[in-house]
Amino acid sequence: ISIYDLDQKWINHTGKEISIKDLAGKPAVVSMIFTSCPGACPMMVSSMKSFDKELSKVQKLDIKFYVFSIDPKRDTPEVLTKFAAKMELDGRWTLFTPKNDYYARELSVALGFSYKVLENGDFTHSSTIYLISDKGEILSKHEPGESWDEFLAKLKDQTKK
Repeated sequence: ISIYDLDQKWINHTGKEISIKDLAGKPAVVSMIFTSCPGACPMMVSSMKSFDKELSKVQKLDIKFYVFSIDPKRDTPEVLTKFAAKMELDGRWTLFTPKNDYYARELSVALGFSYKVLENGDFTHSSTIYLISDKGEILSKHEPGESWDEFLAKLKDQTKK
């Protein structure tokens, strides 16, 4: 199954509407977060940055980084842009907010990412980071506390070296 088979449009941090199908073509490191998260979400993005640091300059050209919000009410393009600046994310990173709650839920099911909305509007969620092929298939998953070795090896395998 490919996440790029989903018929969805998301809004990126620059305010542009993008069909998820249009992300196909390059492998990507993917996570789902909400930017007002006090702990796990910034740590997930920091882990993604750590994977990025392990890539050579040439390898970096082959990999994209996608962060999908599960909080369309609060994570506007402006909020995503501020979060990207705070986390010091470069131009290979794209942050997305869903056009509706359903898209976030549908993508989370396709990835196997679980989350639940709490009464106060925050979320409880898994902290999985995904390696997605250029065709949108899950190649590897990384959970907090696990060794990076397998994920990083598969990530590097997706590059031209």
